[in-house]
Amino acid sequence: MTYSMIERSRDKWYDRQDCPARELVDYIVSSGHMRDAQVDAIKTYLYLKMEHGCQPLAELYSEGAFNSLDLESLEISDGPADTPMAITPDGKKAVVRSEGKYKVANFTAPGRSSTVI
Repeated sequence: MTYSMIERSRDKWYDRQDCPARELVDYIVSSGHMRDAQVDAIKTYLYLKMEHGCQPLAELYSEGAFNSLDLESLEISDGPADTPMAITPDGKKAVVRSEGKYKVANFTAPGRSSTVI
């Protein structure tokens, strides 16, 4: 799961028109001297180096660098969160499962003094 999150973000970055590593990776692939796994490793390294400046993975995860869920585009419920499945780093929104469906709800973690948006 962890690698697939990084891989998905890496592939989005690589597919951009302005990807600075595209020419280098294309050259490596066209030379035919590396296996697919080696090319993937190089793409991942270049993504982490160029896009994120080699920050520790723990920092990148806490910042949500690899999240593919856009909470702002989902419908927000003002009702109480039944069971939080995932919470944004700022603790204000959570993905919850309620009545068999997943939805985004405003959320305040127990013990926090912040108010619900």
